[in-house]
Amino acid sequence: MNKRLFSNFRMFFLLSLVGIFGQASASSITDFFLNVVGTYEGEVTWDGGSSPITTTIILEGNSISGTSIYPNGGQSPFTLIKALPETRELIVEWKEVDNNDPSKEVVGQALFRFPPDYVSFEGTWGDDLAYEGGGIWNGISKQKINFKQAVDNTFAKETGDRRHIGKWCYEAARLELNGKNITTSSVLVLNENLIYPTDEDYVVQSISRYAESKTNILINSEEDRLYDFYIEQPAIDKEIEGYYPIQVSVCSVTPEYIFLESDVIELDRVIHQTGVVCERDGLPQCAKYFLKSQDASGDSKISQAELNRFFRHLTAWISMSTGASFEEIVGGASATAFLGPLLTKLTFLNYDYDNDEHLTLSELLHDFVGLSPTSITKEDF
Repeated sequence: MNKRLFSNFRMFFLLSLVGIFGQASASSITDFFLNVVGTYEGEVTWDGGSSPITTTIILEGNSISGTSIYPNGGQSPFTLIKALPETRELIVEWKEVDNNDPSKEVVGQALFRFPPDYVSFEGTWGDDLAYEGGGIWNGISKQKINFKQAVDNTFAKETGDRRHIGKWCYEAARLELNGKNITTSSVLVLNENLIYPTDEDYVVQSISRYAESKTNILINSEEDRLYDFYIEQPAIDKEIEGYYPIQVSVCSVTPEYIFLESDVIELDRVIHQTGVVCERDGLPQCAKYFLKSQDASGDSKISQAELNRFFRHLTAWISMSTGASFEEIVGGASATAFLGPLLTKLTFLNYDYDNDEHLTLSELLHDFVGLSPTSITKEDF
């Protein structure tokens, strides 16, 4: 192997390390997008008139977009221009068919302002490059009000300390997810996804808001459904559209759980908590936490076997989070059994500076020293 290969691998590993911390550390803009996602019933006004309007905001990649629908079926799709998480504001560009000439489009902008609980928005709209002057545009989310009510009823908290992450079982139920009907009797509650095991594959549903109490797990999905996985009593004692109370219990141990699901749950907890430590204490401390979480031997160093274990768990976590089948995930794990040691060997060739067959925190973070005035210093080691 030549120096260029080593150099390229070093860059790949550094980017991977930063990517893991970035995945774990949810930025304010990402949190903001997750908070505004939902369906809002409201009104739009203009000079001399008004109309009910349903505004739906969805997460699209690393951005948001949406559509507003009028009672007559007319639609006004919109895309993001600018997000202002500090003031909880969105500026969007909207388009709709010109009522006077259906062959033409009318284009304008709108400004949406959200309260701290994100259950509604107050906005204005305008034509062309203005987001005001045309009228009012507002909306309120029934599902978010229901979520707030469920949180209040159970004294649940939306905190980083999540104790109910794991696998939960219930009586077999038929659910419609991602446009298809599935039958499932268990769910893996992760920090950003609900994952439902089925006979064919793992079905993934993204989470927009999460709260938990001692006996309830309350989740708003990106599809604007409110799931209440409860142990004793549901959070809301009446039927509400879009509210899904499901009584759960601790699952019995299965081969899938032993060989696959427990690894995914463990790594998901680590990635989430690493993000919490990153935001609270900075990169050196979160890197220290992450290293400690992978240090099975407890000697404050990472051996080749421990790094192989991490690559194996990471492969399973990525595969399951993308909805692969059990057989596909096992196949990926088998491939990792061959490729993992190669990645481990390359990692050690690039970062085991003292050749002691172990990686330390100072070795892993050495290339981050002095990158900027606010970056890691040698004293941090």
